[in-house]
This record gives sequence, structure tokens and C-alpha cells, in this order.
Amino acid sequence: MISFNYSVIQIILALAKSSSSVEDHFFRDRIDKKVFQFAEAHFPLAAPATHVAQSIHQRLLVINSLAELIEELLYLNIGDKASLSRAQSHLLQYKLDLLKSHNQKHAQTSNESNPKDQNTKSSA
Repeated sequence: MISFNYSVIQIILALAKSSSSVEDHFFRDRIDKKVFQFAEAHFPLAAPATHVAQSIHQRLLVINSLAELIEELLYLNIGDKASLSRAQSHLLQYKLDLLKSHNQKHAQTSNESNPKDQNTKSSA
């Protein structure tokens, strides 16, 4: 599995490249705003530490919003298709990795908090 920071950087770079090819100021501003929100959700600037579930939820909201914008740009043929497709691919892979990681942590926490259930299963 690729590190989360590497994936985030790949997504930001692909979107930055795509943004530079967009001539329409409205869409360029939308891309820039979404990229900033995406970066801020993953690299908080002087933000207080939040609960992990809130952090995951916030990241997923930003990821979904960014994915919708990419879909719209691809549909309207706005921007560099290769960069947008690369960003979309990295974004979807990152979302999958994020969800898998969260589910694994949640499963480990559940197993650690319920050792009685594990003993029951192993004795059956």
C-alpha cells in the first residue's frame, strides 16, 4: 500500500497541472478551492486535534466533493483530460486505502475491547 501522504501529493500535483490548463476562471477557481480544502483536510494548519472518526468523515466529505468536481470537468471537457484522469484514479485509490485503513483500525479496536468474544470463538 502506498503511503497516504504520497497519494495526497500525487492528487494535488495532478489537479494543479489540470488547473493550469483551464482557461475558464470560474472552473479554475473551483479547482483551486477544492484542492486547498483537500490539502487542508489532510495537512491541517494550526487546527486543533480532532477525533479520528471526525477526521475520517471530514476527509471523505472533501474527497467526495473533489471527485464530483473532477467528474464534472471530465464530462464538460474542461482541463487536461490526462491530468484529471490521473487525479481521479489517485483519488479513488486513496479513498479505498483510507476506508480500508479505517476499517482495519476499527476492527482491531473492537477485538481489543471484546476479548471475551475472541475466547468464545476460539473455544467453539
